[in-house]
Formats: sequence, structure tokens, C-alpha cells
Amino acid sequence: MDTVKQKLIQELERTPSALLQELFDFVLFLNQRYAQAQPTVPSAWQPNFFEDVIGSWEGNPLIREPQPGYEEREELL
Repeated sequence: MDTVKQKLIQELERTPSALLQELFDFVLFLNQRYAQAQPTVPSAWQPNFFEDVIGSWEGNPLIREPQPGYEEREELL
């Protein structure tokens, strides 16, 4: 256990019972504020994204035009 945690536990053991609830509320507040300050990473896709999108094209059929020939390159040394 790190020393800060040990010191905090020692102080809590010496703290009068009347203050423990207030300290507990303060710790919850700090944890909540810390969690809100952390950046959240949004998920890449929203829920049901693929179910809503796949198969939804209702226009003319998509046609892939013929592609030109590929480029020949010199061999690397």
C-alpha cells in the first residue's frame, strides 16, 4: 500500500464519527469530478448502425464502370 493511502487511512481512524459522512461525501464528489474531467472516447459506430444502413439502397442499381489497366512500375533494388 502506498504511503499516501496509509496516511489517509490513519487520519480516517483518528477522525471523529460525526465527520466521517461528510468526508465520505467529499470523496464521492472528488471521484465524480475526476471521472467527468476524463476525456471519453466515443464508440466508432452507433448502436444498430449496420442494421439501419445495410440493404437500405433503393435507387437504381449501382454499376461499377470498367477500370483502366494498372500501372507497371520498375522493380525496386
